[in-house]
Amino acid sequence: MYRILKIIGNNFVSAISKNGETVVLQGLGIGFNKRKGFLVEDSKIERIYHMDNDKETNKLTQLVEQIPHEHISFVANLIDEAQSVLDNKLRANIYISLTDHISFAIERFNNNKMYKNALLNEIKTFYSQEFNIGLNMLEKINNKFQIDLPHDEAGFIALHIVNAKLSMNIADTVELTKIINTVMDIIKDYYPNRFNKDSFNSSRLITHIKYLAQGIFSNNLISNKDLKLKKFLDDQYPNESKCVLKIKDEMKIQFNKKIDDEELLMLAIHINKSKK
Repeated sequence: MYRILKIIGNNFVSAISKNGETVVLQGLGIGFNKRKGFLVEDSKIERIYHMDNDKETNKLTQLVEQIPHEHISFVANLIDEAQSVLDNKLRANIYISLTDHISFAIERFNNNKMYKNALLNEIKTFYSQEFNIGLNMLEKINNKFQIDLPHDEAGFIALHIVNAKLSMNIADTVELTKIINTVMDIIKDYYPNRFNKDSFNSSRLITHIKYLAQGIFSNNLISNKDLKLKKFLDDQYPNESKCVLKIKDEMKIQFNKKIDDEELLMLAIHINKSKK
């Protein structure tokens, strides 16, 4: 049972449950001729938006007040479809961030103001599953609203999905992607003719780098082992030694981030395997 806190429109209301949870409810005519304090009929509820906290619920309420309700309903269905094929649960915040982005993208297209995605190639490589979901969403958006948003938007959609998976904001997700790309660029510089991104071992390397980058970004790489790294690498992985030490230096110079010795050793092992 829900009691109305605010009428957002004929088809949306904010409400409070009997347990004290604030939500946004969607349903055809759910707010028509209603006032604050009225009970909501269960038969009227088509969708319940459970956000992570009251602040995000307020943000969603504001978004519903500002953009076409058709955009909200349509994007919510797209997010549900994406969630069904992803292993990781998406944060509820994506119903705000992605809906806002797509609604604004539609508006920009209609005003002939489109943005290029500077990280499009990196997104395709590092977040292939999310990018493919973005392409699928893009096709449905273009068909629904009779527009022609470019593939750059599929990349932006992918970043929003990554953001919702990792509980990060978009700015952090962009920096995370830049960290991954920097590591990959250094590896390719050292092995320009031997890195095959389509091979199984190279795919495992990319996966490892993604997890490594998350640890670097969050400063969670803490090792209790004294590996005496440089000597160990020179002895066991002489060809990879300079490469991983270069990566260590660049993480400090470009991002002011540290990589611990144990992670550098694991990276050297994955680089070694990826060349085979």
